[in-house]
Amino acid sequence: LRYGCDPCIPNPCRHGSTCTPLLNKKYSCRCQSGYVGGVCNGNVPCGSSVCTADELCVKLGSSLRCTNPCSPNPCQHGGTCRASLSGISINCQCPSGYSGSRCSISNRVSVCENVACLNRGRCVVNTAGQAVCECYEVYIGSRCEFTPCHNYLCENGGTCLISSTYQPECICALGYTGTHCTQGNSPCDNHQCLNGGTCINGLKGAVCYCPRDYIGNNCQRPLPSPCKRLNCKNKGICKVNRPNYPAFCVCLAGYSGMKCEVETTDPCSQFPCLNGGSCGVIALGSAVCTCTALYDGSHCEYSKCRSHYSCKNGGSCGLTNGHLPLTCNCPFPYTGADCSMTLCQKFGNCLNGATCQYRGQQPYCNCLTPYTGTFCENRPVLVDPCSPNPCRNSGNCINTGTSYRCDCRFPHTTSDCSRTLCQQFGNCLNGGTCQYRGQQPYCNCLTPYTGTFCENRPVLVDPCSPNPCRNSGNCINTGTGYRCDCRFPYTTSDCSRTLCQQFGNCLNGGTCQYLDQQAYCNCVEPYYGSNCANRRVVNNPCSPNPCMNSGTCTRSGTSAYTCACPFPLTGANCGVTLCQMRSKECSNGGTCDYNSSQQPYCRCRQPYDGEFCEQIVQNACFPNPCQHGGTCITQPGPRCFCPSGFEGAICEIPVQQSNPCMTNPCKSGEICL
Repeated sequence: LRYGCDPCIPNPCRHGSTCTPLLNKKYSCRCQSGYVGGVCNGNVPCGSSVCTADELCVKLGSSLRCTNPCSPNPCQHGGTCRASLSGISINCQCPSGYSGSRCSISNRVSVCENVACLNRGRCVVNTAGQAVCECYEVYIGSRCEFTPCHNYLCENGGTCLISSTYQPECICALGYTGTHCTQGNSPCDNHQCLNGGTCINGLKGAVCYCPRDYIGNNCQRPLPSPCKRLNCKNKGICKVNRPNYPAFCVCLAGYSGMKCEVETTDPCSQFPCLNGGSCGVIALGSAVCTCTALYDGSHCEYSKCRSHYSCKNGGSCGLTNGHLPLTCNCPFPYTGADCSMTLCQKFGNCLNGATCQYRGQQPYCNCLTPYTGTFCENRPVLVDPCSPNPCRNSGNCINTGTSYRCDCRFPHTTSDCSRTLCQQFGNCLNGGTCQYRGQQPYCNCLTPYTGTFCENRPVLVDPCSPNPCRNSGNCINTGTGYRCDCRFPYTTSDCSRTLCQQFGNCLNGGTCQYLDQQAYCNCVEPYYGSNCANRRVVNNPCSPNPCMNSGTCTRSGTSAYTCACPFPLTGANCGVTLCQMRSKECSNGGTCDYNSSQQPYCRCRQPYDGEFCEQIVQNACFPNPCQHGGTCITQPGPRCFCPSGFEGAICEIPVQQSNPCMTNPCKSGEICL
């Protein structure tokens, strides 16, 4: 071939067919689908018909038929379909922003990342490249945040419901009709409630809600007092703890019985048993104390802990599971027989620079990235756990640093988004179907079945009486059941849990709060993250140690700390003793000391007593009534132990010794010696 002698210029082949030059100025036309002939100007015969330019002739069984593999168009999002000459395969030419063999993959998904569609709505990209919410069933609004009942007013106690055609309708209270329940009279207009009662329009007419002291259809009768039927004797007083509770008699000292009719004398009334001890009477009529396991003494006044070894780090002596032997009850985070060891010291050593910390009062190793394991002993191979994406059903994989978590698209759930919430929920019985309300699964039961799984066939009553919705939720009768319209921040089918309770636990002192009616964790520095699990590296306020007198410093924030002081020191920096922190000093010569529970008290001199030794105690032995050096004792009753040579109740009588010369047995003139 020579330049200027190309038989294909200009193209002699018709209908866009391809021209191929041959020798001797000849050419060959490769015809487009639907055309035949030397220059492709004829249609293709196919059995008894002729195929158009968009059709192919294919053999179906023993017959020939014209068919268009691009009709209907298999290319999504406005893609252009092109069929091969054989008709076996097609090719999609995708518009801008889409790709894939059928143009099904959107390259503009990022537009929806910041668009939150509520109530099961889903974000889609329109032809103008904008993110818009495609709402589910009855929901409307730019974010699917409203129902048709929004701004649809039902007056006089009427309730707005959504019809099967997704239109708002008013269900009117008894006595009212009309589109917005504006026609009619209230049943309460002709029903009078007395004595402060309140009239309520019920399903069966007007009802009076009476104050607690009145009863009757119109609150016309006073509630009779239970004390009218109980006659307390011997100046006993009748009392009633609260309305509708039985009456009882409060008896004066020396009387007992249901009506204070029994006269009693109790030796225990003058014999106090301390520290939880109980008084009893022995056969001789004397009172004795039965002490609890931790105390002894005639009046249970002595603690057995007074001879127990010292408990360290603020531990207190006590019983073991309510019984002997004695043990140390250790404050968090201490443990051991004498509270000398922390839970972290008992836990073991954290490796690779990790530190032992506490979560829910349990020790754990806070590992540095990328170490894992109970003691941070493992160093995993640094790979991207999200490549390939382990989350199914278009779930979003989030790399957490040491692993991954799946942010599942509604209604999918489980760790890999493989199951729906309905599959997790369970089987609905009696023809019920699992559906979603507020992104929560529930069984939509057929009439008249009820129950979580439609397992009950109840008597047809008003499901909203009494109101099953907790925390002031509004109950809406749906005809076959009810649904709860919960007040913020409550949720679930019966409004029993808050959004924060549904959200999960905030760690490391974080608190759950609300922003735009959504729950989130408000973290305490230096913690951050969706549940405050991450910790920023900050300066240590405990270095150097600000706690005086060997106090132990514990960091409680970015720059805050607390001091654990050794006994008996206290204060922000362990600079004062517990005795110095008391509001008053011990008076009348008393001195400050510490009891077995390591609490300060005043040790008083006789005859003083009281919290600060400010009271004079009436003591039968003070001043001492015993004469001539006798010793006074108070138990059991005051009496004197007399020295040799004296006797009597108060040692007032000298003892007369026996004298043989008293009768003068000697004769006249003799002296008796």
